[in-house]
Order: sequence, then C-alpha cells, then structure tokens
Amino acid sequence: MVNIRDQFRIEKVNFPKLSETYIISLVAVGVALNVVLSAVRMMLQLPLFLDQGGMMLVSMLAGPWWGIVTAILSNVVRGLLINPQSLIPVTWLTPITTALVWGFGTKYSMTRSWPKYAILLVVLAFCLSAVTSTWVVYLFGGVTGGGGADLLFAILYKAWGERLPARFWAEFPTSIVDKVILSIIVLSIVRAIPNPEVQKLTPWYKGKVESKKE
Repeated sequence: MVNIRDQFRIEKVNFPKLSETYIISLVAVGVALNVVLSAVRMMLQLPLFLDQGGMMLVSMLAGPWWGIVTAILSNVVRGLLINPQSLIPVTWLTPITTALVWGFGTKYSMTRSWPKYAILLVVLAFCLSAVTSTWVVYLFGGVTGGGGADLLFAILYKAWGERLPARFWAEFPTSIVDKVILSIIVLSIVRAIPNPEVQKLTPWYKGKVESKKE
C-alpha cells in the first residue's frame, strides 16, 4: 500500500559518486542532447522549445553546478551552429535556471516519487516562464521569431495590452508540455544507465535512499 506521506516527504539525498571522466562525458551528452533537439525543433517547426533536456539530465545525475556548465556550453555551441541569439549572455539565464531548479530539486528528493516529480515539473515551468518572459520582452519586445508561445503571446497581448504578463502566460503552458516531453526522454536515458546509485534518484526506485549528512 502506498504511503501518501512518503510520496511527499522532502529529504536531502546524495548524488551518485561519478568519476571526472564520466561527468565530462555526461556534460558532452547533455550538450549534444540540447543542440540536436533544438535543431529538430527548428527543422520541424514544432511549437515547443526542447532545449533544456541536457541540463535536466546532467543536473539530475551530477548536480546543479555541472548543469550550469552544460547550460553555458550548450548556448555557446547552439549560438555558433544554429541561432546566434544564444550567444547573448542574458539568454543563458534560462538554461541556468533549469540547472538550478532541477539540480536542487533532485538534491531534495523531488525526483524520488511521481507526485513530487510532477510538482517539480510545474515549478520548473513557472520559473523558466518568469525568467524567459522577462528577457524576451526586454530584448525582443516579447517575440522570439518562432514557436507556439509567440502565437499565444500575440493573442494575449492583443487582449490585455501588457507585454510581460502576456509573454509569461504564453510561455507557461507551452513550457509544461515541453518539460513533460523532455522528462520522458531524460528518464528513458536514466533508466538505461546500469548504476544503482543513479536509479536511487528516480521515481521508480522502491528502496531506501541514504540521506545526506551535514
């Protein structure tokens, strides 16, 4: 029988002990995942983002600081290969936010049950929408040049006449759908990693997790 209290219990957990070589390889995979999914989105003109999966993967397994490294490298590579706008430093705030929210969410066991995982997804989508809508309005007036969020922004802006709230509410629902899809991809990758310490961070692990001692 499922214990409801256990499903929502917050506790500190240890990240897996990974070698430097493993972490560097993991960061490379994270960067590649971000760039490839971004290219696929642009090529297929999908009304999503699909550019935060690498930070979610790396931050979940190696912590938020390595997630930030992945975020910066991803934007540089994406800027050089796909979209020069990614080289603007203020745009790095979005992937850095993903690294921090997902990394610390994992550290405090938010990926350890499906209810907490769902809450973390919504929190991430909210934080990303707040951060991204701010710099998108500041730099581009609220329009980035593609995606379903731009269309929704145009509708909301015409109705409300306010750029920032219109951009936020255009970002938020799109971001939730986007992060659900990315979660399926990320969890599929994590599931395939034959490391018991990695599996302890996931919603399907049923054993006891060692809490981190201060």
